Amino acid sequence: MSRAVEFDLEAEEQREAEQALRLKQRQHEEVEEIVERMSTTVGRRSVARQLDDCGVYRSSFNPNNAHSAFNEGQRRVGVDLLELVIRHCPQQYLEMEKERLRNGSQ
Repeated sequence: MSRAVEFDLEAEEQREAEQALRLKQRQHEEVEEIVERMSTTVGRRSVARQLDDCGVYRSSFNPNNAHSAFNEGQRRVGVDLLELVIRHCPQQYLEMEKERLRNGSQ
């Protein structure tokens, strides 16, 4: 193998390692942020509103295929948020749902 090819492989491996590190840092920050948001009543209300706005609790179906696709895209964002909340803040998620029910949101 030529020296140029070895260098390219080493550089590619370095870029991949850096990219993996950035992704891990971003995921860690995302968890910290959701834990912080879910720690307060105002934050839980904000997350609940975002989940409602994304259509997590309703069907994404629409007779117009383009609208269905759009709705499903929004719903996917909400489902990703919901998974993050449930995985990292299960007790606060239950509290958020109790607050939603008390306040009449469903």
